[in-house]
Order: sequence, then structure tokens, then C-alpha cells
Amino acid sequence: MGKIGDSKNSEKVIFINFKSKISDMQDNLSIEVINIEYPKKKKERIGKAMDEYVAQHYKNKGYKVLFSKVINEEINYSTFLKDYPYQYDRKYFEDNISFYKRILETSKRENKKPSIWINGKQLTQEELRDKIKREITELNHIEELNKNFQVQYLKFKENFSSYCGELRKMKTINGKPDLFVYNWKEFFFCEVKSHNDSWNGKQVAWHLQHKKFPYRLVFVK
Repeated sequence: MGKIGDSKNSEKVIFINFKSKISDMQDNLSIEVINIEYPKKKKERIGKAMDEYVAQHYKNKGYKVLFSKVINEEINYSTFLKDYPYQYDRKYFEDNISFYKRILETSKRENKKPSIWINGKQLTQEELRDKIKREITELNHIEELNKNFQVQYLKFKENFSSYCGELRKMKTINGKPDLFVYNWKEFFFCEVKSHNDSWNGKQVAWHLQHKKFPYRLVFVK
């Protein structure tokens, strides 16, 4: 039988006690059923995925949340769990900016449109200037993200040093959970399911391969 414990806001956490050969993972696997107000039809969510609703739920409870994929310009947790949280090539941005500036200067000197097309459309000088500004803004944004996540990671590493070496070794992509949720007392991987969804074989296999890490299966009502 499962052991069910009630918590605030009518949330229920169900801890499953396996009696099979996978019983040794029971301490790290939990199921949580949460009530969240969200549009039940996908077309009404305006492109917002279910895991974003759950992420906000945990953020409201004081957790920090990272996604398995890059979403809303946030870093993904696979990158965060490395020693250098955000990998980017500064030279790539600088080379692009320098390239666009040269084209713009040539365009002004020759008094004609820049020799650059995007999606089949030749840019005007004003559009190219805007593009250069966006590239510079993006570079600055990424550097700020990098600084922020390095601070976060170093604190995470300090609090969970016994796990960090193993977390860095994770390479399995198929079935990896939607979210990585943490504060300075605990962390867990989180797989999000809607009311009519289920845990699939690849996701079960991922958990069995990484069963030393806390894993929470969240069903949204």
C-alpha cells in the first residue's frame, strides 16, 4: 500500500512502497498531486507548457526551478549541473557584431542598402543597426545569466557536494524529467503529468538509471 500524507493547500504527496526488485529506490521516488488553475485545452494555454505552470507553483513556494530544455531564455538544468553553468562562445557574438558593423559602414560609405539578407529580405541600414543592438544586448544578457548561474551553482555545489560529481556524469537524454527543482535544503527531479497522462517506459528507465537522485512524479488536477 502507498503511504499518503496531506500537506497545505489540499496537496497530497504519495510515497510508493515497492515490493519488487526496485524497492531500493522507494526513498527517492514520490508522487505529488497538485491543484493548479490552468486552461484544460492546449489551444487555450497560448503556447505555455504544463511544466511551466508547475515550475511557477514551486517558485511560489520558494524553490528555484530549471527546465530540461531551454525555455523562456532560461538555462537548462543539464548545463547548470556542470562546473561552468552556461556555455557560450563569446567570440561567436563578437565576430557577428564585427561582421555586421563592417557591412553597415560599407553600406553608408557607398550609400546603398547593406549586402545582407534575412529570410529572403534585404535589410535596411536602420534594420541592420537594430540587429547589431540586439546582438550586443543578447551577449550582455547571456553574460549576466552566466554570472548569476555560476553563483547559484557554486552555492548548490557547496550544499550538495556529495551529489555533484554524479550529477555531472548524467548523459541520458531519453526520458529525462521536465524540471530540476531545488532550494538550499533539498533538490529533486520532477516529471510533470496532466490529469490524463501517464509515466512512460523511457521515463521509468531514466529514473531507474539515476535512482540515487530524488525524483518526484507530479500529476496536475
